[in-house]
Amino acid sequence: MSAGHRTAYLLGQGISQSLSPAIHNAAFQASGLPYRYELLDISPDRLDWAINRLRQPDSLGSNITMPYKSAVLAAAGTLSDSVTMCGAGNLLVNQAGLLSLHNTDVEAIARVLQTRSEQIRDSTVVIVGAGGSAAATLAALSRIPVGRVRLAVRRTSAGEALAVRARRWLHAPIEVIGSEATAAFESAAVVFNMTPLGSHSDDPLPMPTSVIRRDLLIYDIVYRRDGPTKLQRIALEQGALVTDGAGHLLTQAGPTFELLTGETAPVATMLAAFVSAVGRRPLLWDA
Repeated sequence: MSAGHRTAYLLGQGISQSLSPAIHNAAFQASGLPYRYELLDISPDRLDWAINRLRQPDSLGSNITMPYKSAVLAAAGTLSDSVTMCGAGNLLVNQAGLLSLHNTDVEAIARVLQTRSEQIRDSTVVIVGAGGSAAATLAALSRIPVGRVRLAVRRTSAGEALAVRARRWLHAPIEVIGSEATAAFESAAVVFNMTPLGSHSDDPLPMPTSVIRRDLLIYDIVYRRDGPTKLQRIALEQGALVTDGAGHLLTQAGPTFELLTGETAPVATMLAAFVSAVGRRPLLWDA
């Protein structure tokens, strides 16, 4: 990497509340790197402009969030294995104008899974949702031999399409179920909420709370700056172990930093920056 002043970005729409700039700018400063992290909050009609901006010499690259995780595939010169598996990516790295696309969501989920791998091994897993985050979960689960996966979805067609893709790499049976199928959650060792449900206080719950028990693992991709979501609060009160979207954000921030800079991520600094910004720690199964 050049030692000159360069900028990394978060590319998305409606991202003004993101904590990524606080986390990565603290990490750049702690590592003595002359880099900045900024937001590229754009409408879809400006995506081509943004991609061209990322190719410039002063750009390190960019994290990618909704709604562009699939749209950026066409801009990438190379795709990581995890991107090929998921059909989506969340990190473009600029290498002399050639953009390589990665999926650090997969790495983050896999790292959290390893902290409870014995509990998850050969168990039943329920994933709520059928989008990019659900695909990343299935890719991460390929590293642990699970017994069965159930995709709890509102649209059966989307669930079936994801199941067809995932069966290429996941050897466990994959079953598509309705999101209201309470009985299908009861035998699960871990439940993933990979939908935005919980982002707003009046959202319906993404899973039946009647199935929450002390030994249940919950991985909820949602995080709110003002504290745990309703689902996360209920789960904690019932003694379940919860990883929330903030825990996910911080876990994927490490591999993001390393891919952008080639340096080891200052994880403690990143955590401190998050706590300073919101006044609380993220939720993680092993915290």
